[in-house]
Amino acid sequence: MSTHIQLKAILEVMIDAALQAGDLVMPLFERGCAQARKSDGSIVTEADTKAEALISHCLQTRYPSVPILGEESTAEGKIPHLDGAYFCVDPIDGTQQFAKGDREWVVAIGYLEQGRPIAGVIYAPALKNRLFAGLADYGGFEIGVDGTRTPFPPPPPLGRVWRVLQGAYGKPVSVTRFLPEDQQVEIIKIGSAIKFGLIAAGEADVFVRPGEVWDWDIAAGQAIIEAAGGSIKTMDDKSLVYGQTKTHFRHPPFIARRHGLVF
Repeated sequence: MSTHIQLKAILEVMIDAALQAGDLVMPLFERGCAQARKSDGSIVTEADTKAEALISHCLQTRYPSVPILGEESTAEGKIPHLDGAYFCVDPIDGTQQFAKGDREWVVAIGYLEQGRPIAGVIYAPALKNRLFAGLADYGGFEIGVDGTRTPFPPPPPLGRVWRVLQGAYGKPVSVTRFLPEDQQVEIIKIGSAIKFGLIAAGEADVFVRPGEVWDWDIAAGQAIIEAAGGSIKTMDDKSLVYGQTKTHFRHPPFIARRHGLVF
């Protein structure tokens, strides 16, 4: 596994790539851009493909030997051999929101070693330029618009009411059946992987995902949440498995918890 110094250098390259991608796609978001449908029926936009190309260029320039698993390149059948460290890129997580003109979308970049997310960056240029970054086991921070880096704070005392995040789109799902019996909850609906940043920053307590997701939907978020002392586990409390040790890069339903939340 890479040293802390090496991981910090990798994280800085990821941060720079995310910022550059945000600068590239914001004009496309504001004026609108071309859209198409992928073979699975999901939306892909001009911004998705351009952002992934830019991020891949930034990462490969510094780390040419590290493979990149990208959402759009995977959709085109370009799947790298993943037997060690690799980057996992979702150029726009929340493409549906992006296409509708909603601001709840992010650029997400993860870095994995030995099947585990180690470093993550989540950047929301349309949501006040919020950027969350973290190294699992070392800590994380949020970068302000002025470049100031604020470490993730210790989570506030857990209240009687848990702040539970839920996706903004799709059919309403009762998440309380996945939580302790009679637990009081406040449901907060928000799209995209920014949910993981909000949990790491202490602004939410738990995110219940009842459906499957892909590696690129969650890799960056897991690294960031673990950097803040939280966890992401399957519904039966097992670790998620990444890379070619499983098929199709899919994950089962999971629960993301803030630091100190146990049930």
